[in-house]
Amino acid sequence: MIKDYSFNRLDVVRFMQDLRAKYPTRRIAVLLDNASINTCRDTANVMKDLGIKPIYNLTYYPDGNCIEKWFSVLKNEFRKRMLKIAINAQTPSIDT
Repeated sequence: MIKDYSFNRLDVVRFMQDLRAKYPTRRIAVLLDNASINTCRDTANVMKDLGIKPIYNLTYYPDGNCIEKWFSVLKNEFRKRMLKIAINAQTPSIDT
């Protein structure tokens, strides 16, 4: 699900309800991070009532979070480019 704004608890609840409506007879397990909107009592109760099993990712486990890997690659590339810019800015020009 892609949104142009940040999620809140009600968005998570609606998503779970929509998921159950789409698959009324299937067993459902959902992998979630530990954001408060996913772990609050209201969300947990709705998932329990809907028969959806939450599976929570480890509290801090960047290897299990693809976006963390992407940010790592992005930060490394940014550092390389900034270093290159800094080196080029400090290199004296030779006037002949």
